[in-house]
Amino acid sequence: MSLSKERKSLDLDEENESSSTNYLRSQWTVCVKSVKMLKKVTVIMRSAERVDRVFGSAWLQSEKYMTKIYANDTNVPKGATLHPHFYHFNPPITNMGKYTSQLIGRALRNRGIEPTVIFCSPTLRTLQTAAAIAKSTGARILVEPGLLEPIEWYRKAGAKQLPDFLDDVFDFPQVDKTYKPIFTMHEFSSMFEAKSQDQCIQRIMLVVKNICVIQRDTPALIVGHAVTMDVASRIGQHGDTLSVEQMEDLTSYEDSTYPSDPSEQAAKLEMGVRYPPSSVMGLVRSNDSPPHVLKTVPDLIPPLSMGPFTNRILH
Repeated sequence: MSLSKERKSLDLDEENESSSTNYLRSQWTVCVKSVKMLKKVTVIMRSAERVDRVFGSAWLQSEKYMTKIYANDTNVPKGATLHPHFYHFNPPITNMGKYTSQLIGRALRNRGIEPTVIFCSPTLRTLQTAAAIAKSTGARILVEPGLLEPIEWYRKAGAKQLPDFLDDVFDFPQVDKTYKPIFTMHEFSSMFEAKSQDQCIQRIMLVVKNICVIQRDTPALIVGHAVTMDVASRIGQHGDTLSVEQMEDLTSYEDSTYPSDPSEQAAKLEMGVRYPPSSVMGLVRSNDSPPHVLKTVPDLIPPLSMGPFTNRILH
């Protein structure tokens, strides 16, 4: 058996999706039974835990020495040594977040799911999460600004303009700079005051759908935010309730609406709890030609738990 096959926990059958599966390591429920279906899977992941959610918003001061950030706590990444202004509204992930991301990458490989491309939001925390996974998988990172969380959230947090997410100081060698994104950062920066939460969420939905229907030979991974997870979950709800006969009548593209209330802070917090940092789900394309139907993939990988921490999605 080749080394690449030894790394997989599932012996995937190329032709018969209903055939029995030989387990090599994992005893987790079979979620993807064929290589043919595996090509149609898009993994959706929330970024790993962020420093300010662990240490509070004052972490920039508690870890500040003179004019730079230094890691006084072992959970603050050693690489966070830049001037504090680089991290305003754009916090890094913790060391535990980096290790969690590496474990998620290993879990995906153990399930036979090895994305060769990772689409990610331009924020530092999503880039760091994607880079931790790409380092061991060799995947290319494609920065897609269209996955950025609603701009209105930055305005309400006190930002006068969008952070310079793609600053040269945040250089990741795995990023493919030849990628032409669906949306550009310039579009967001120039319309910072104009875009509403509803418009931004519709934009995220459009981008997720477009990524999921790209024809590819391997699975893809999207690293985004809690809202990305929520949008993906709602996209898949249609496909989960459709019969084969209904697929041509009602598709994942027909529901373009998404209930949201910019003033409902409690709903935003609830969404963040429902989809904890490093949570993972999957969408699978059910058909090969438009109109496409996307279904959720339950139990894509086993949940990662340690004491009170878990990345399990709360249904």
